[in-house]
Amino acid sequence: MRMRQRNAACGGTAVIETAIVLPLYLLVIFGLLYFGYATLTRQRQTMAAAYSAWLPGDQRADRTLERFWPWAVNPLQPPAGVAQPGVSGATSNDHELNIIERVRLNDPYYGTIIRTQLVSGANSLGGRGEDTFDLERIAVSLWNLALGKTTQRFVWQTGSGIVQQFDRTFGPYGVYLNALSASGVRQGGGFIAADESSPPQIGRYESMVSDMLNGFGSGRWLERRQATVDATYQPPFFRMVYAEADAPATRGGTYFAGRYAEPTYKPTGRMEFDVTGRGTATRLASGDDGGGRAAVLADLFALTRRAQPLADGGELDDTPLSIDPATGTTVSLKDAWRRQ
Repeated sequence: MRMRQRNAACGGTAVIETAIVLPLYLLVIFGLLYFGYATLTRQRQTMAAAYSAWLPGDQRADRTLERFWPWAVNPLQPPAGVAQPGVSGATSNDHELNIIERVRLNDPYYGTIIRTQLVSGANSLGGRGEDTFDLERIAVSLWNLALGKTTQRFVWQTGSGIVQQFDRTFGPYGVYLNALSASGVRQGGGFIAADESSPPQIGRYESMVSDMLNGFGSGRWLERRQATVDATYQPPFFRMVYAEADAPATRGGTYFAGRYAEPTYKPTGRMEFDVTGRGTATRLASGDDGGGRAAVLADLFALTRRAQPLADGGELDDTPLSIDPATGTTVSLKDAWRRQ
């Protein structure tokens, strides 16, 4: 009889202890589930942002939600649209997804790395700043390539003692690009007069390089696209692990019954993805379908920014490219070709 009473007492104690610690166990379990839930959503956001940025055109949020969050979609109730200007949105169960896609014309390199090299800060050279490859960045980058290196050395001269001398050397790009490089000018180069005393400038050559990299007219060879995915998720057990900042302290009855207040806050994560892909610009050679001699000459006219259209290929030979610093004469395309 005493043994039975003792077992009954132990059983009652175990029930009481379980009732006390069970909510705490549930809090830990639901907390782990929530962080796993949030991590999975974050991973899916990365995939959805990359997917939206790579594909041309705007992606619909309802289809993206079904593709990347299939467990959150009720097959009997398709995702409902979210009415927001300029945003494709959809909601389903405890998920809300908003997708924003836009073309990025600004060069992320521009205004950060090259800013310190400019005299008056960003855009002091008059670059457009709205291309895939910013004109000001191109001018500064070409100037850096053409600059070369100046070294100081000391030599002994009879009657004068120790005399300092400065030697100018050019790298593989500077030999050809810099107008101060005699060998580069003889090879048909010499397009940029770059030294420590002359800051970068935007000239005809820099503008032509910009057009060749970006494309001219309304189209662009390359296009930067950005997709932003905002995912809002509030799983049913979220109220078990989160309370508002101004919420009253949890009382014993709420703790044991598990009847926590539903928070108004909904966790929202944002993921952005940038991609550089093919733009809208196209160019046809003279032998391509739809192309021809006139189309090629029209492209060359636009690229060289001539005042008059080109009549034939022979007129292109006289297109000025640079000025020979030694003689002051204009170096044409034909002259540059003959020097190769």
